[in-house]
Amino acid sequence: MKCLRLSFIITGIMLLSACAHSPLPKNDLSPNRLALDNLHPLPADIPLHPEDIPGNDNAARAALFHISDASPASYAWRILYRIPDFEQHPLYNELLARLLLSRDEAEAALHVADTRLDLEARFRIYKACHSYLVDVGQEKKADTLFYRLKQSFPRKERNSIYFTLHMMDFYQIKGRYKAAVKYFKKAEKQVKQGIVPDKNHLDIFHNLRQTAQVAIQEKDYETALSIASAMESMIDFTPLSRPLPGTEEAQDMSHTVFLAREDWSQPGTGRSIAKIYILRIYSETGEKNQVLRLYHELMKEWHEALKARYSGKSFESRLTSLAEALYTGGFQEEALDIINQIPKTFPFAIHPDSRLNPETQIILQSDLRRYNFQRPKRIKRIIALRIAALMGPEMNEEQTLSWIKTGTDPSWYRDLLIRATETRLEAGKNAELFLSRLNEIQKKHHYKEPAALENRRIIRALLLADREAEAQTKLKEEMQKIEKGLYGSDKAEQLAALARIFVEKDSISAEKILLKALSLYDDTETESGKIDNSIQLMTTAARRLNNGDLQNEILELHRKNLLENVSRHATGLGRDRHLEKHFAALLQAARTRLLFNVRDNITRSLILECEELISHVENPDLAYQLKFRTAELWGSGGWFRDAYRVMEGVPVSEEIFPFLITRMRQNVLGYNAFSGSQTVRFDTDADGKPDFFSPLASEDAIKATGLTMDTDMDGDGIPDTIDLRPWFPDP
Repeated sequence: MKCLRLSFIITGIMLLSACAHSPLPKNDLSPNRLALDNLHPLPADIPLHPEDIPGNDNAARAALFHISDASPASYAWRILYRIPDFEQHPLYNELLARLLLSRDEAEAALHVADTRLDLEARFRIYKACHSYLVDVGQEKKADTLFYRLKQSFPRKERNSIYFTLHMMDFYQIKGRYKAAVKYFKKAEKQVKQGIVPDKNHLDIFHNLRQTAQVAIQEKDYETALSIASAMESMIDFTPLSRPLPGTEEAQDMSHTVFLAREDWSQPGTGRSIAKIYILRIYSETGEKNQVLRLYHELMKEWHEALKARYSGKSFESRLTSLAEALYTGGFQEEALDIINQIPKTFPFAIHPDSRLNPETQIILQSDLRRYNFQRPKRIKRIIALRIAALMGPEMNEEQTLSWIKTGTDPSWYRDLLIRATETRLEAGKNAELFLSRLNEIQKKHHYKEPAALENRRIIRALLLADREAEAQTKLKEEMQKIEKGLYGSDKAEQLAALARIFVEKDSISAEKILLKALSLYDDTETESGKIDNSIQLMTTAARRLNNGDLQNEILELHRKNLLENVSRHATGLGRDRHLEKHFAALLQAARTRLLFNVRDNITRSLILECEELISHVENPDLAYQLKFRTAELWGSGGWFRDAYRVMEGVPVSEEIFPFLITRMRQNVLGYNAFSGSQTVRFDTDADGKPDFFSPLASEDAIKATGLTMDTDMDGDGIPDTIDLRPWFPDP
C-alpha cells in the first residue's frame, strides 16, 4: 500500500512538472511533445486524489484540473486533434497559443507567439494576453508586454510600416494614447518617404480612423488631421482589383457577394470606404472644405458603382455612415440628398462562377434579386432614422416635424418621430409637441397594444436621462391602459416588455412588473416550435434580476412552452427537417437554463433528449452537425466528458464544420457561463497566479476531475458549496 501511495505521489509530482512552461521547439510538433505542453488530456481512468499531491494546495488542484478531461481547453484540443493533419493547418500555432492562454498558461502562449507566429497573428495573441493579465489583476505584467512584443521582432522588421502601424493600434486599444501617437508619427514619416502598406488596407484604414477618433476625444485636432492626411496619401496605393480564382485576368468586380466562400470586391470600393473614414475625421474636426470635396468624389464613385457589372453589398451599406458624417459636419442638405441618390432597385448582376453547380447559381441569383429589390428602401430608412436622431435634440420641434412629414416616406412617420423624441428626451429637453403628435397617432390608428412601442421607448429615454419621476408617471399611465384593455398572455406580454425597460436602471420596479406579468400569464398553445412572446420577454428580463425563485419559475414556463408546442412524432418525407425543429426547441430550452447558470438534472435531461433525438436522424451530415452542437451544449455546462462521448465517431473536418476553426479562435467551445464582467479570478494561495481558469464551474465539473475537495476550505464552519462559487472559500 505504501508503494502504491508513493507511486501516486511520484505521478502527481510528474503531472505538476508537466504544467511548467516548457519550451516549444518550432519543428517539434509530435503528439508526445504536445502532451508535455500539458494540452493532451489524460485518460479518464487514472486515479487522482488530493492526498496524492504534496501539500494538497490549490495550485495542485488547478494543475490536476488542467490535465483532466474536465477542461474546455482539453476539449477544444481533442476536437482539433481529430482534424486530419491539423499540425499543418495555417492557424494551428495561433490556436495552440489561444488554448494555452485559456489554461492560464500565458507565458507558454507568449512563447508560441514569439517563436511560431507571423506579425499579425503575434499581435492578436499579445492583445489577448494583455486583456487576460488585466482581467486577473496583473496590470504591471500586462504593461511589460509592449516592450516584450517589440523585442520579439528582429530590428529590421521593427522598422517596417506594418510593425509601426500595428504597435500604434495596440497602444491605442489598450488606452496608451501618447505612445500610439508616437508610433503614428513614425508611420507618418515613412508614408511621406513613399513607404506604404501593400496589403490589408481596409484594416489599416480602420485602425487609423480609431486612433484619430481618440485624438479628437483628447482635443488633439492636429494629430487627427495628420492621420487624415496620411490616410489620403495611402489611398492611391490601394489596389483597384484582384484576379478571379482560376483566371489570369483581373476583373472589374462590384461591392461584395458571397460566392463559393469568396468575397468579391468592386475596384475602388476599398478606396471609397477609406474616403468615408477620412470624411468623418474632417467632419469631426470642422474641416468643411475637405468634407465637401470628399463628398463630391464619393457621390461620383457611387454612381460609377451603380454601373458596375457584378454584384454586392459593401459601398451602399456605408452610405448611412456618410450621411451621418455630412449632417454632423454641417451639410444637412447634402446628407438628406443622399436618400434621393439611391435608386428604387439596385441594378447589380451576379458573376457566373463556373465552380458552382446550376442549382446554387439559381439560389444566388434569387438572393441577389431579392437583395436588389429590398435593400435600397432599407438603406434609405436607416439614413432617415439616423438623421431624425440627430435632429431631435438640435433643431426645434416644428422644423423636425416639417422634415419628417414632407421629406421622407409617409410610412416612416411614426418611427422617425419616435426616434427624434427619444434623442430629445435623452438630451434633457422637453418634447411636448412630439409627444402630442404620438398621442394623436395612437388615437387615430387605435393600436391594439395599450403599451405601444413609442410609449415604452419614451419611458426608456426618460430613464436614460435620469428623469425617474417622469418615467414612473408614464409607467403608471401605461399600467392602467394595460389593466383596462388586455387579458391573459397579451397582458403578460406588454407587462414583460415594460419590465425589460426598467431592468438596468430600476431593478425593483422591473421585478414588481415581472411578478405581475407572471401572475397573468395564460399558458395557451402557440404555433408549433415557437415560444410564446410573453415568456420570451419575461426570460430576457429575469436573467438580469437577482431573484432565484422568480427565475426558476420563468425558466420552467419557458421549457414547457417550448417543448409542449412541438410535435414529437415525425414520419415520412421531411422527417429530418421535423426532427431538426424539435432539436432546436430542446437546444433553446437547455441553452437558456445554462445562461441562467442552472446546471441541474432538468438541464442535463434536456441535453440527453437532444442526443436521443439525433439517433433518429437519417442524414449523416445533419446528424454530425447536431452532435457537434450537442457537444458544445455539454461543454457550456462544464460536462466535458459527456461532450467527448457525443463526439465519438464523428469525423471532424472544416468541410463538415465550416466554422469550426473560427469558433475555436473565438473560444466558443470553452466553458463560459458568465460574461467577462462577471467572471472572477481567484488566487487563494497568494502565489500570484489564479487558481483555475474557469472559476465559476459547477460541482459536476469538479467531480469530473476525479478530485474530492474540502467543503470548508477556510475552516469558518460554513460549507463552501452554499456559495455561488462552490470551488472556493467563502469571501
